[in-house]
Amino acid sequence: MRIRLLYSLILVLLSSNILSAQETQQKSKVFVYRPASFGTIGQAPWIYFDDVKKGQLNNNSYQIFNVLPGKHKIVIDGSHTEWSPGRAEIVFRTGANKEYFVRLGTPGQVDDYNPGRAASTLGTAVLKIVDSKLAQKEVDITSDQFEFFRPHIDN
Repeated sequence: MRIRLLYSLILVLLSSNILSAQETQQKSKVFVYRPASFGTIGQAPWIYFDDVKKGQLNNNSYQIFNVLPGKHKIVIDGSHTEWSPGRAEIVFRTGANKEYFVRLGTPGQVDDYNPGRAASTLGTAVLKIVDSKLAQKEVDITSDQFEFFRPHIDN
C-alpha cells in the first residue's frame, strides 16, 4: 500500500514538472514601454497587468511580462500621481512564444515617433501595440536622449 502511494506521489510530481516546463515554453513576452517625454518627465503612472498592480512606469523605461497565451489587459492609471495624460487601457490576445510591444504615448506620438515632438505631451494617454522595429527604433532614440533605459522584468 505504501509503495503504491509513493509511486502515485512520484507520478504526480513528475507530471506537474512536465506541465510547468510546457507552460514555460508557451509563454510570450509583452514589453510595455514608455519612450522619453519631456512634458511628463517627473510623472510615473501605475501599470496594471491583468488587474494586478505591477509598479510604476517611469519616463524612458519599460517592463517585461512573461505570459501564457490568451486574453490580457494592461491599464495605465495615474489618478494617484501627477500623471496628467490620464488613464489608458488596452485588451489584446497573445499567442504562444511571441513578443508583443505595447507603447505608452499620447495621440500625436503613437503613430509616428518624432523626438522633436516628444517634448509635447498634450492629450490623453494611449496604449498601442506597435511593430517590433518601431519599438526598437524608439528605444534606441530614447536611450540616446538619456543615459539609461530602466527595465523591470516580471515573471
